[in-house]
Amino acid sequence: MAGKPKFFGRPSNAEITSPPNLTAIIENMAGLRFLDIARPFVSWIPEVELPYENWGFDEKLIYSFFTAAIYLVLSLPIYGVKSADVVDPVPHLRAALGSEKGTLLELGLLPVVTSAFILQLLAGWKVFKVNFDLVSDRILFQTLQKITSVVISIVYAVLLTFCDYFTPGVSTDNVLWAQFLIILQIVVVNFLVTLLVEVIDKDYGFSSGALLLLAVYSATNFVFGTIGLSTVNTARSNESIGALIQLFRNLSSKPVGVAIYDSFFRVNLPNLTQFYLGIAIIFVCLFLNNARYEVPIKPNKVRAMASAYPIKLLFNGSLPLLYTWTILYNLNLIGFFVFELTNFTLLGSFKVDPFGNNYYEITSGLLYLLTPNFNAEAGLLSNVAKPFVFIAFYVGVSTFFAKSWSSINGSSGKDIAKFFKAQGISLLGKRDASVSKEFNTLVPVASASGAVLLSLPVAVAELLGGSGIPTSIGIGLLSGLAILETVLQEWQQSGGASQFSQYFQTS
Repeated sequence: MAGKPKFFGRPSNAEITSPPNLTAIIENMAGLRFLDIARPFVSWIPEVELPYENWGFDEKLIYSFFTAAIYLVLSLPIYGVKSADVVDPVPHLRAALGSEKGTLLELGLLPVVTSAFILQLLAGWKVFKVNFDLVSDRILFQTLQKITSVVISIVYAVLLTFCDYFTPGVSTDNVLWAQFLIILQIVVVNFLVTLLVEVIDKDYGFSSGALLLLAVYSATNFVFGTIGLSTVNTARSNESIGALIQLFRNLSSKPVGVAIYDSFFRVNLPNLTQFYLGIAIIFVCLFLNNARYEVPIKPNKVRAMASAYPIKLLFNGSLPLLYTWTILYNLNLIGFFVFELTNFTLLGSFKVDPFGNNYYEITSGLLYLLTPNFNAEAGLLSNVAKPFVFIAFYVGVSTFFAKSWSSINGSSGKDIAKFFKAQGISLLGKRDASVSKEFNTLVPVASASGAVLLSLPVAVAELLGGSGIPTSIGIGLLSGLAILETVLQEWQQSGGASQFSQYFQTS
């Protein structure tokens, strides 16, 4: 038995006004549905079964912990590849999607997140028909998500290989066999990551599987980048990974001014600029996460004091940031493939960093305007336009997604009105008929304004040298807060019956 697709919540079956589309016309003419593409694969693709009974609080906690631990362990080097020799085309994009260069997590959660966003938005916009109230449709939809994720991982792994991305680091003379093994490892691990996400989504853990993994990865990556004790050989010297640790090493071997400057502006490794920008984004997220508008409500059948229904400013949480960064990640990979295979520079021109030689810089093209890093070779006009284009894109896409997502994921005014009616709740001083209208006004405004207020400071932080850390922290922190809220709610519903109760005392 399958459960609802819960990568990020499912689209609702509420009526959405949209023009006729080609897919719907073809489905009507052929008598088939786009979703039926997945039907032949249902019995072949592994699936995580729903628990036969309600999973206890302690069991969910343990499953969540070990699922996250397994994901972190998967950051092992790819067999046959010297990761230090691989030149990275997307170094600034990796942190927010849990990927690492030259490791089994080469693509991280990118295929899983991309497939989930594409299919859930298309389903919400009625591009193809799916009824999530039917178990059979839920099974087909989940299977289609897995197929799409696997296809994306295969395409990206093959293209990376054809672009000689792994060749400099291949440690064997039989290159063809080595490249096949590399592709196989990436695809297999991506499917394993899909199953890890499904374990949490099927109520073995808390909240969304993808968001849980991103929250844990973001936290560990930030801590490791701040106080990591590991060292690496660079063109400058042997340096510590942790920015604060390297600051102390610099102070003991260099003049104070030089030591501080190097700690703030070193490239290829975490620096103090990223650390302080990350701290700033933490405070922004905490402030915005607590902002809400409380709508007064009352029960219909029981005379009681009026209570309030909160509409959070960050109505969609971290999803607008995640959606925008997913688009940027995919666009940068596509631009890299096009440039390497065809030498076509309209999308972007990629040049190996002349100093460290372990990552590519975008020096021109449309993608340069969507990259927060500056390059003198791009010219004065491009560098002047870049901040405005990047901020407009980041904020615009985040806002567009927020407004769209709130209307298709079961949180529209109509959906909230249905919930109120089922629970016997009404708005204080309002008629039942006006509930939907009231929330149809509040929800889009909260979604759009929250997305703008969140994405704007994050975009500015990226332009100031964040290298993906501000976005990663924004996604990870907001996801973590949502998960913590779910954990506390389930702990309270369990009556505090847990071996871990001492850690959840709210006094």
